[in-house]
Amino acid sequence: MLYQAFAPRPALAPYIECFWILEGAGGAAETIFPDGRMEIVVHLGEPFRRFHDNGEAERQARSFLVGQMNRYLRVQPPPSAAVFGIRFRPGGSQAVLGFPQQEAADRLVALDLIAKDLEPELLAAPNTPGRIAAAGRWLLRRAGRLDPLAQAAVAGITKAGGLAPIRALAANLGWSERHLERRFRAAVGMGPKMFARILRFQRALRLLEQPGGSGAARAAECGYYDQAHLIRDFQQFAGQTPSFYQEHQVQLGRFFTIPAAPSSPILEAEEEA
Repeated sequence: MLYQAFAPRPALAPYIECFWILEGAGGAAETIFPDGRMEIVVHLGEPFRRFHDNGEAERQARSFLVGQMNRYLRVQPPPSAAVFGIRFRPGGSQAVLGFPQQEAADRLVALDLIAKDLEPELLAAPNTPGRIAAAGRWLLRRAGRLDPLAQAAVAGITKAGGLAPIRALAANLGWSERHLERRFRAAVGMGPKMFARILRFQRALRLLEQPGGSGAARAAECGYYDQAHLIRDFQQFAGQTPSFYQEHQVQLGRFFTIPAAPSSPILEAEEEA
């Protein structure tokens, strides 16, 4: 499958990490992992199937907001997939969508419930540049003020690779841990401790893709107390063990995993004025 990411115009960069497309032939069901980012997803063709823990499957909606995930998601692309996505930066979705983001946590929220005018504009666009332009105009109309406290906390947690003690971080920012928790949940969609856990897990994913090194060594490198701690997070966030992930890395999940550095540059979006 072809996956491409496109950088937003500078005015949208504080809110949006990228626009992306996914096209091509689907296959078996694959796992998508939490990454601390929220997304708007629009299926331009047949929607994916989503599998629940009890084995039941359902067809996804044509368009939806992916709330913050604190566990894995199992999906199966159709024989011919065509998807357009808007990936928010942590906290960017609140400034655009205007509601407390924890309300969408662990949910796929139908887009017509929060943005009735966006799907028709995207479906009417003739191609990817047209969809990027339509999405950009829609985002600029709605973009508001980012929460400065949440943004500072996201920056601190990210810089520390998920290892920053939240109590110390709150004190450094001049607020109580409880106040930071409330503001962070509203802006980002999850608590700062969960966000930090997911960043550590994402780093573990990247390290496990590299050859060599024992599980215990990888756990220590990612800031886990021991290998059991690493395995626990893998079971929650990936539904599998670290060793299984190393042996069965799948394409779709890697498209939505935070890279240490882009393997190829994010393309410049071709947006209309």
